[in-house]
Parts: sequence; structure tokens; C-alpha cells
Amino acid sequence: MSDITLKELEKAEEVEVRPIFSARPVYGKLFKKDGVLDGKMFHTTEKATYTFISNNEVISLHFDREKKTIFYKGHNISNLSLTPLQLSHLELFKKELGKKGEMQSFVRPYTEALEKFLENKKA
Repeated sequence: MSDITLKELEKAEEVEVRPIFSARPVYGKLFKKDGVLDGKMFHTTEKATYTFISNNEVISLHFDREKKTIFYKGHNISNLSLTPLQLSHLELFKKELGKKGEMQSFVRPYTEALEKFLENKKA
């Protein structure tokens, strides 16, 4: 492909100009399910992270299987007072872990860590 010169560009009758970035993402045009926008799951052998959009906010949930620790947006949940919406995000994470075959080994330890957190919050 040859480079176009400024003179050649000036001679062109029609030039299509496409914006590089839109001013603001339009979340409604993404695929929606269960009230949240589809997210992405990332994992190693001992850690899993689920990132998705809910209420125009990026939510990142992380589980460390070795330490049996759950993080909500980078914060250990044992140090947080979670709202019902945030708790529903944690349940969604469990549901998403169960959907992928390679992630099945995370479901039980995650469920145990979540139940332990909920028991400690009741006490």
C-alpha cells in the first residue's frame, strides 16, 4: 500500500472520515443477560477473576482458591459490608464458575469461602 500525499488527498472528491473513538460507550448495545452485561472469566490453576458491567459500573470479582479469599473490586470481602446487590454479584460469580468445565474445581471452594463469610457476618 502506497502512502497518499496531501496533494492527492486534496484532489480526492470524497474522503470518508471515521472517528477513532466514540465519546462514550453505549452499554445497552452490548449483549445483556440476567440484568448484567456479559463479562469475561480469567483463571489460573489457583485464581479466578470475573469482570462484568452492572449498572454502568465495572465489577471485578476475584477468588484465590489457595487462600480461600474472595475480593470485590480489589477489596477482601471480609473487610466490607456488602449490599444485597453486591451479594447477588457474588452469587453470579458462583454461577459463572459452574458454567465452564475447566472452572468446576473452583465451585466447591468458592462456595465454602462465601458461606463462611456469610456465617461470620451473621455472628
